[in-house]
Amino acid sequence: MSTQRLQDQLKIENQMMETFNSGHYTIEDPMIVMNPYNLNPLSAYILFKTHKETAISVNVKGKSKVADMKQTFPKRKVHVLPIYGLHLNDKTDVEISFYQGKTVTHTLETSGIEFDENIVINFEADPIVLENKLLVYATPTTFFEYHLPFALDSLGNIRWLITEPFNWDFRQLENGRIMVGTGEKIVHPYYVSGLYEIDWMVKIHVFYEIDTLYHHDFIEIGDNELLVLTDQKDDSTTEDALVVFNRETGEVTKRWRYQDFIDPTKTRRSGSWSEFDWAHNNAVWYDEHTNSLTLSFRHMDTILNVNYDTQELNWILSDPKGWDQEYIDKYFLKPEGYNFEYTYGQHAVSFNDIGEMLVFDNHYRGKKHPDYIKAKHGYSRGVRFKINPEERTIETVWQYGKDLGAKVYSPYISFVKYYSDDHNLVHFGGTAYEDGQISEYHGPSGHERGVEMVSHTFEISYGKQLLSAHLKGNYYRVRKIPYKLENYCFEPKLAKHVHVTD
Repeated sequence: MSTQRLQDQLKIENQMMETFNSGHYTIEDPMIVMNPYNLNPLSAYILFKTHKETAISVNVKGKSKVADMKQTFPKRKVHVLPIYGLHLNDKTDVEISFYQGKTVTHTLETSGIEFDENIVINFEADPIVLENKLLVYATPTTFFEYHLPFALDSLGNIRWLITEPFNWDFRQLENGRIMVGTGEKIVHPYYVSGLYEIDWMVKIHVFYEIDTLYHHDFIEIGDNELLVLTDQKDDSTTEDALVVFNRETGEVTKRWRYQDFIDPTKTRRSGSWSEFDWAHNNAVWYDEHTNSLTLSFRHMDTILNVNYDTQELNWILSDPKGWDQEYIDKYFLKPEGYNFEYTYGQHAVSFNDIGEMLVFDNHYRGKKHPDYIKAKHGYSRGVRFKINPEERTIETVWQYGKDLGAKVYSPYISFVKYYSDDHNLVHFGGTAYEDGQISEYHGPSGHERGVEMVSHTFEISYGKQLLSAHLKGNYYRVRKIPYKLENYCFEPKLAKHVHVTD
């Protein structure tokens, strides 16, 4: 399916340029191609030629000026302008301006798009936090009721949409493109064929096909390697392996099997633990300063740090209950401070630029958990920890969410993002209700029961709430991504297919 999509994409572009080159199109009377790749109905190409080379600025107008989306393209005679950020089932004015010259406005209309226009329950934002940015919602699975990725502007209006369920994180790469799971589910419930590098038009530039499939997370390593969470080559266990490969050739440079550095029989077991899914690795982070990987193992309520070259354990953060004493004595971080709490069922591990660790602590201790807490007494939080690996100590330096209690309790998925010392985004992405009360069920089991899935996202700075978004549906992660196509130059070209196998 994915490789055919690449062929279809090139065919679309060649046909578009053949039509364009056979006509006479000007800025006043351009060629307009709506939803060119049949994936993003809130996009279009506007094509025209000019007598001399000129830079072009584009302003895709919002419902008010604060939601305008702007960018400028380099000087050329042939202009294939990517227009994205159109409004859902509505008209959008698009201003096209010559450098130091005239401005022409074209009105583009989208209609008949099947998507819940009332997906936003409540939205408030200081316009500056989304100035020329979109708030992108990423979906965890391909089968929930709300399973399509989309983005909001500073007014909470839908300005971007993919009509197929590309899933897992949407993260901007160093090259300016966006990486996302293909959504091509190979194994239930959410293991997909690999990842795409796309741009805002949802043009696919690279397809990374991974034989052992992709789930949850990835991270760039150096200039030309990609680390991807995957499965082992056999099917005896799941979500307990990773692969690192060359992004040009697909050559595998590392493949880790987690049992090589941790013994599953000597670890803590959450209520979700099983011999098959003992780790449930849902996040990874590479720290170039320490040359280490930090891994989140949800089904062990555990975060651990491992030397990237040797696979030697450096430290472990976990409630010690259930662990063998040899691990506790040798690797465990010792809590300091009055407000320290362990994480349970955590997600979204990362580090900021001063070495503090961020975690979304789902604080999930559900029905089968050895330390069960009813959902109505539960809470989730974004949290930052200061770690001293030499002294093997850890303390809490910031947290948000505990005081909100059960109303935003998110037993799974969810996200936290650091911007500066007291400026953070916390996404409670996995909240579920039944009969107006917080539910004991979530994720696939909640979906089967027909629970009401919702999410809450907050951006907070020095105690001030800069953004609050309450939406229908559960969402894996939420990111603010700049409205810009880096180094843009349109060229019909077959997307690169990198096959990762060894």
